[in-house]
Amino acid sequence: MNHGNPLPGRSMSRVSSSARSVLLLIIAVVVVLGAVLTIATIWLDYRTRELLELAQWLAAGSVCALTIGVLFLWVVDRAGDGRYIARLAITGVLTVIVVLIGAVVPLWQLDVAVSNRSLLWLILGFSTAIAILFAVLGAWFDARPLGRLSNAASEIAGGHYGQRLPETGNLEIERLAMAVNLLASRAQSAALRQSNQDRARESLLLAIAADAQLPIDSLRAITQSMAGSSGADPVVTKRHLDALTRETGNLQRRIDEVEEIARLESGQVTLRMQPISLAQLVIAVCERLQPGAATRNIIIGPRVDFSSPRVLVDPDQTLRALEALVSYALSETPDGTELTVEMRDSGQFVQVAALETPLQDGPDIAERVTWESAHRRRESALSLAVAGRLIEIQGGSFLISRGAPGTPIVVVSLPRS
Repeated sequence: MNHGNPLPGRSMSRVSSSARSVLLLIIAVVVVLGAVLTIATIWLDYRTRELLELAQWLAAGSVCALTIGVLFLWVVDRAGDGRYIARLAITGVLTVIVVLIGAVVPLWQLDVAVSNRSLLWLILGFSTAIAILFAVLGAWFDARPLGRLSNAASEIAGGHYGQRLPETGNLEIERLAMAVNLLASRAQSAALRQSNQDRARESLLLAIAADAQLPIDSLRAITQSMAGSSGADPVVTKRHLDALTRETGNLQRRIDEVEEIARLESGQVTLRMQPISLAQLVIAVCERLQPGAATRNIIIGPRVDFSSPRVLVDPDQTLRALEALVSYALSETPDGTELTVEMRDSGQFVQVAALETPLQDGPDIAERVTWESAHRRRESALSLAVAGRLIEIQGGSFLISRGAPGTPIVVVSLPRS
């Protein structure tokens, strides 16, 4: 094993790609020079002194031409601005300069006569060969930005949407990089949105399974109870039949909600959008829910403002959605408290907020925990999903949260007309 000297591959990897390209160009020019001298020996029958003089001035001309060409090519590559057509034109002009310098220097120093066409063609062939090598180097310099763009675009196409291209360089390269970055950003947003939709769909499926399981378990328990009863007491039988009817209805409502969500997602629900007063909807919702709330000694207090701007919604669908969301807040509110449903003006939206307002002798934290463990009535997650989707497809939004100490907060935002 070699511990003292670095491996040749590692030492070469430390050299920049530009330096390696120039080194390969020099090696290729030396090979071409050797080939020209070999041809001169065979074709022109040159002696050693003449070959050395020819090699000296051919090398001098190529060194001068390539030094000027590579220097200007490096400057143009480092500048990296302007239009790409100008970059390619400069590379072409530099190639012509390399041909001229590579031919003029040996022709001038060797004083080649016009009659000596063999040597003339040999020098022109040599200068053309080094110009071709220089053109390959220039093409590599010019193609590098496109190669970087291609690699980055391939990574983005492979799913690495966080990859971004530097928006620098020639005008066309910069515009292309900006366009690719914009596409990558949109693809990243679309992937994130798809991921959120997948998670929402997964949560919805779990909610469907959980909601459907409750009436199924109730039906199973009732069936087992009926099967285990030895007597045919009409009162017990009627109680069982009522429970079966109730749980069957609950299960049917869950199925209807699943079908409604499918219709909402497929755009099969037609909305009749019109400007209406949100205060009227809030009062209608409170009047519908107050009889049930009174049985639990809960007061629903609407606080509306008829001077608030109208909202552009479907009145029937919005009434359903508001009723479901306020019902959720009501189900989370302990007995003997007040549920306030108030309106707020929020820029381009009008908000409806359902907030619990504890009375003076309302429950404290310990009483709330006891009530939640014994009497809380969970609303269907499918009902909330349907209500929330109805709000969202009308351009609104909703928020379900909890304040302190665990009080329910439901906020619905609807667009102004």
